[in-house]
Amino acid sequence: MLRFAVLTLICSGIISSGNARSTINEREDELAELLRRESALESVVAKLTADVEAKAANVQNDKTATEENAKAANAENDKTATGQKNKQDYLLDKLLTREGRLENLVEKLSVSIENKAPITDAPQTGAPTTNEAYKDVEADVDNLKDGKEKNDQDEGISQLVDLDSEHADGRLIKSDRGEDINDINVYAMKQLEFKPKNRKKETKKGAKTGPVTMREVQFTGGVAGASSVYSLPTYQPANAFMQGSSKEWHSGHDSTGKGELSQAFPHTIWYRFTNKFVPAGVSFRTRNDNCCGPTKFRFVGTNDKACGQYSNWTVLCQDLSGIPFKNAFESKYCDTDVKATDAYSCLGIMVLASSYTKTSQTSIVGIRMWARE
Repeated sequence: MLRFAVLTLICSGIISSGNARSTINEREDELAELLRRESALESVVAKLTADVEAKAANVQNDKTATEENAKAANAENDKTATGQKNKQDYLLDKLLTREGRLENLVEKLSVSIENKAPITDAPQTGAPTTNEAYKDVEADVDNLKDGKEKNDQDEGISQLVDLDSEHADGRLIKSDRGEDINDINVYAMKQLEFKPKNRKKETKKGAKTGPVTMREVQFTGGVAGASSVYSLPTYQPANAFMQGSSKEWHSGHDSTGKGELSQAFPHTIWYRFTNKFVPAGVSFRTRNDNCCGPTKFRFVGTNDKACGQYSNWTVLCQDLSGIPFKNAFESKYCDTDVKATDAYSCLGIMVLASSYTKTSQTSIVGIRMWARE
């Protein structure tokens, strides 16, 4: 029995020892898992901390940049305000200077008037008569008015001083209108307050001064042509003379629409009418996408039997501004001289340049022409 009990205790101890070892291993595994999780958490915390610090730095940089921009804007505003104030001060000084000059001039003229004697009934020997003196003053006043028309105040003041010196005798004169004038200088200054007298514009001999009558012509019964066409029949010249159509004349190749895109400007489009008339003007537009419109052109005419590229063209008017079309709905105009009386049977547009810069190409639609009656 004793041996059995001892064996039982020994076996129980062995079993207990095995269980304890198993429990220790489990604890160690749990500890390792906890350490792994702690390491992972530390990594996450470190990453979050870095993100927070980076965002804080960005906020600080943005704040600094905003403050610097605000300072720069304030400095620019201060600079602008200072410049405007300096300009205002300069203009004020200039105005005060002119005002001072005018006051000095008035004072000088006042002193001059007080020191001058009136004219006597018997004119002095060699002295101009009243009418002669008045005419001289009228001429000088007209010159002063011209100076006022040009808004040249300094020049007017200078001329008025010269007038004061030239007519220093200051005699009493009477104008042709019966107006008593106590002093030539007072008269001159009084006249300067009047509005400039209206001068009739001279009309050249033979020029028309009345209204000009003109009528729009129709493109019927004639023949259209061009020195350059991109392709036929898609871009034929007749398209440009159609009203209310989106079809255009487009140039680029030769007159048959063949060859290389190397046809140098000018490119001319024309229309031969069945009857002659005196041209008054022309208008046209570019194509719907506002591409390739003429920027420089001439309105030309000829009476040659062979109306074409090599005809004897007469320039009736032109636009060499080089300004492109603002949009596809804008029209360009060219009016002939109202004194022109020559009639033509063939009229055209000679394009010298266009808004398309890669090659020599241009587009025109909606050509309209007017005849002078």
